[in-house]
Amino acid sequence: MGTTGSSDKGKLNSALPDIIARVREYATVPLAVGFGVATREHFDTVADAGADGVVIGSRLVSVIKNSPVGEASKNVE
Repeated sequence: MGTTGSSDKGKLNSALPDIIARVREYATVPLAVGFGVATREHFDTVADAGADGVVIGSRLVSVIKNSPVGEASKNVE
């Protein structure tokens, strides 16, 4: 219910807390949410909505790709 890949300007689905609650009714494993998570605000929103984990894979790839040699780990942190 979103767009894959991070976007600093993107918005998260406002129904996320309700969606997480519905999925949790059937889930038997921890619930991780991603799709469009690009900023600290996005991360906090997903975590506050009740997810057990937040997926930010494409953003990490972008940070690593655009980091000067030897600075990737610092920039990811």
